[in-house]
Amino acid sequence: MIEELQKYKSDQLTDIKITEVQINLSNGMCIAGKWWGNLKKKPILCLHGWQDNAGTFDRLIPLLPREFSYLAIDLLGHGRSSWLPRGVPYNLFDNVYTIIYIMKEYNWQSISILGHSMGGAIAFLFSIMFPDKLDCLVTIEFGKNPDRSDIERIMDARDNILNFIVLDEKSQAISEPPSYTLEEMIEKVHVGSFGNITSESAPYILERNIKKSFKVPGKYFFSRDPRLRNLILTPHPENLTLCGAKNMTAPYLFLYSPESPLFAKEFFFDQFLEASQENSKFQQVLVDSESHHYHLNEVEKISEVVAKFLIENQKVIHHL
Repeated sequence: MIEELQKYKSDQLTDIKITEVQINLSNGMCIAGKWWGNLKKKPILCLHGWQDNAGTFDRLIPLLPREFSYLAIDLLGHGRSSWLPRGVPYNLFDNVYTIIYIMKEYNWQSISILGHSMGGAIAFLFSIMFPDKLDCLVTIEFGKNPDRSDIERIMDARDNILNFIVLDEKSQAISEPPSYTLEEMIEKVHVGSFGNITSESAPYILERNIKKSFKVPGKYFFSRDPRLRNLILTPHPENLTLCGAKNMTAPYLFLYSPESPLFAKEFFFDQFLEASQENSKFQQVLVDSESHHYHLNEVEKISEVVAKFLIENQKVIHHL
């Protein structure tokens, strides 16, 4: 823990037991996470967005029902989890393996998932492939893909592959990334997120995302895998998403803000919502926010609706 960060964090509820966990996957990787609540209850799995980590839920989870437990993990390459080996790129589909490995580790037959942004996309992919293993789903700011043509997406993937190779080679040659003061780190998170993560919220992300410099006293460096900047977004047909939406049968809470900075093709987004509504357990909630991270910056705008949904749909299951 970076003790110096505590002075930058606003007051939060601290009466919930939080257990740091390390989950050793059968593929040799290690997933780090924060388990909120009773370790004997199968938790709601919480998946963060791109280049964030488990800390993104630090303000939301304390406001959710205490009868449930919550496991917020750092996805591979993020936070305190393992990096993929050299030459192995990051992509969305591989994170579905991570969910399956975690379920196997704890012998869970099904799981409930709460995902933000990329975490929501991963959860939705899981729901398409394993609908029988999903108890319920909450996504925050998922489905708002950039308005890109198929050929543009292919070119983006091509560029990401080439950039990954450059970063992969470069990361091996650097003993320590550039270091900064905590104040500079907070500003970098705020500016780097295009203002979506406020300066007040940045410390919750930084706590699991930085390490003390070995070279410069009083300074820190980002400890996530720098190769994540070129996440490979494998192009896939939009009808795959529509098919998943139509076939979803689990309770599904879909939270999004029309004013947040990520936009989908309007026509496709409307199709997605129409397809999702074929599920009688689908709930669509519009959030009044201009931020992509309102679950962290403006948690009071969604905490009650998420809590109500979980109370109505989540089962309390002991796994020990």
